[in-house]
Amino acid sequence: MNNRYIVAFNRDRDFYQVPLALAEIDRLELFLTDFYLSARMARSKIAAKLGIQHRFCAGLPFKRVMWSGKALRLQLVNLRFARNQAAKTLLFRELDAGLSRLAGREALRNHAGLFVY
Repeated sequence: MNNRYIVAFNRDRDFYQVPLALAEIDRLELFLTDFYLSARMARSKIAAKLGIQHRFCAGLPFKRVMWSGKALRLQLVNLRFARNQAAKTLLFRELDAGLSRLAGREALRNHAGLFVY
């Protein structure tokens, strides 16, 4: 173990404070999520128009972020067709499981600790 961590979660939980805190003390190996903006993209007119500028956190290095295209696709396509809360719950379980598996593989590959929530 190299005292660095892989952090994984869907969406923008806690305003990215866990990966940010680890980055600030140089312990963040990788942050896995469904979608994250670069600083430049967060300042763009399109991000403001779409209301997605909150998908960025100053201080969290973009080079340490990895997106899950599958998690993003599941939400963009399937979430809008989920007819009830039970369907949404199943979708988010699938998303969380996929991110967790990916985080586990990355933790093994990088000999890093794992922080998934």
